[in-house]
Amino acid sequence: MEKRSGGRALAKALATKPSRPSGRVTIHDVARRLGLSITTVSRALDGYDDVAAATRRRVKRAAAAMGYAPSGAAR
Repeated sequence: MEKRSGGRALAKALATKPSRPSGRVTIHDVARRLGLSITTVSRALDGYDDVAAATRRRVKRAAAAMGYAPSGAAR
């Protein structure tokens, strides 16, 4: 079951600095902030059902809060 943090995780996600000089938030940044693997974050953002629903929601919330947008070149 997902642990409720009362918005602390969101505040922490907003405080994350992008790892790239361009300032663009990457999937690596989201994964690092949440303590998840890049694969889990990728699969959660793509909606795979082998990722727990609570984890998918957590990843999507953090990605949105951090300003993550998928790279067109990576697709």
